[in-house]
Amino acid sequence: LLVDRLVWLTAALQLEDEVLFLAVSVFDRFLAHSALDPNLLLQVAVASCLIALKFVDIRGGMTEVDTLLTACSDAWGLRREDILSMELRVLKALNFDVRRPTVDSFLGRYAGANKCNAAHESLARYLAELALLHTEEFRHPPSLVAAAAVLAGNELL
Repeated sequence: LLVDRLVWLTAALQLEDEVLFLAVSVFDRFLAHSALDPNLLLQVAVASCLIALKFVDIRGGMTEVDTLLTACSDAWGLRREDILSMELRVLKALNFDVRRPTVDSFLGRYAGANKCNAAHESLARYLAELALLHTEEFRHPPSLVAAAAVLAGNELL
């Protein structure tokens, strides 16, 4: 359910795919290391998205960050201060080790090596996003999920 909300949020704000994949990675790694009140899970998910957005969006503009905070306040009644304090909690728990390879890191390379056209690459990205919704897929390395998405695209097109 929380990954669904992250998918909705990144789509609604038209954020890059890399933000979604990194947000899910941060969220998953935080939950693996921290005991947490279930009522705070939505704050963790949004804070993870905020961290990913800041990391991916290196242009220096904070417009998307403000938009994300406003959207979450409006949609889910989360307070800006709570999201920002959870962001710090998540970063501390991860020792500020945010960047890890994500499915998105491999998709472009594999699609290029496979000589995918735009439709094929879009299908592979869609399949990779679907994998995010199935928690059992988190046990597979991102490179394998990306390869499987491109291979499945080969079979479907």
